[in-house]
Amino acid sequence: MINVLPIRGATSFVLIAIALASASCDDASRAPNDAARAFAERDLPSLVLRARDLPNGFVAFDEGELEPTDVTAGVNADATGPRRIAGWKARYRRRDRTHVRGPLIVESIVELYGDDDAASDALASYRRAVTRTRGGLEREAIEAPPVGDERVAVTFVQPARVDDVLFYVVVWRTRNVTSILTVQGFERGLTSDDARALATAQDRAMAAAAR
Repeated sequence: MINVLPIRGATSFVLIAIALASASCDDASRAPNDAARAFAERDLPSLVLRARDLPNGFVAFDEGELEPTDVTAGVNADATGPRRIAGWKARYRRRDRTHVRGPLIVESIVELYGDDDAASDALASYRRAVTRTRGGLEREAIEAPPVGDERVAVTFVQPARVDDVLFYVVVWRTRNVTSILTVQGFERGLTSDDARALATAQDRAMAAAAR
């Protein structure tokens, strides 16, 4: 279920698939908006982060329908059960690879399910996956930003030859859609506030689409 790809450098154009860290789930969910409609497949492209949501200097290098061979947050895109309908991805990198502050690579993923319960089951699968020890990396639980109806947030550091690489991952469910945000940067330049701001931006886009 979990596929971990080797790290080839913090500034690679290819997004590093993640061996996730220890998970923290904030069980206190926001009250659902019963008036909000369920998401449909046509909504997916508008639910991921877009270039305007990111700091200046980012360019998309992989976007479109999520394929079964895609690895997102260390889990195959087709690994979260038969009730998954479709998925969408948007991956961005910073043009200036010498930049040391803030995110260097951002991955925004959404997956559509037939109903809220199916999406909740998928999130539970992600939660189990991210709590497993992978690659000998030390995991750290972090407080998830207040996004979606239920959420998990993790972080870990990948040692590198020059600068260690820090990852923040936020996984959450909004009605019948799961979202996975992965933010990667140098440990000395990336903070949890960077990930929190991007997760909040994606959550707002989803709230707007659900109206």
